[in-house]
Amino acid sequence: MYDYDIYYPGQSLSGKVYRAENVLRYYKLHGSLSWIATDSTISNAYGIKEVALDKDFKYDKNSQIMIYPCVSKKTFALDLPYSELFRHFAQVINQPQSVLFCIGYSFNDEHINDIIYQALSIPSFTLIIANYSTNDNKPAIEKTAIEKLKDINDKRIMVLDQTDLELSTFVGFVKNVMPDLYEANDLEKIAETKAKLNALKANIEKEGGNDGTK
Repeated sequence: MYDYDIYYPGQSLSGKVYRAENVLRYYKLHGSLSWIATDSTISNAYGIKEVALDKDFKYDKNSQIMIYPCVSKKTFALDLPYSELFRHFAQVINQPQSVLFCIGYSFNDEHINDIIYQALSIPSFTLIIANYSTNDNKPAIEKTAIEKLKDINDKRIMVLDQTDLELSTFVGFVKNVMPDLYEANDLEKIAETKAKLNALKANIEKEGGNDGTK
């Protein structure tokens, strides 16, 4: 869980910093292969240690705390640290004007769906699904969970599928949708400076005559 605010360095002589208004919250609800269980400490309340996945990495099913795709995975989600992550996740998306991006999620986990469906009861909530997949493994008469959501025909639910090749994959979504805040900030400043210089040049030419001299 990344729960940090982003601040930019001061741009003026006063040295004031600026807080980024549009911040993304990222929740890793099912853990990572490199997470292992350790003793809890004051600085590590959940007893989680992340190890490097290198040549010396050894798999130990007794110490690994990733939730694997099994029948009992909903039960694992009720234990720490996942119960706390799910609580934070539910709290954030149930706030007014929240937008949830689901990239590559099949909507086959009911314990996650319950939280998302609850958020859909809020009129200002928006759900954007980027899911480049096919229905080849499903019978023709059986619809996927995402297709059922699309059939609701709710304007708050936007589904990007195979018809949106530049948006429905993770790489395409990051490249074409996610903004580069630093780059956008610089481009805006360059555009503003250029506009001011053009206005200044036009004013000088107007005051100096057609020959451009003052």
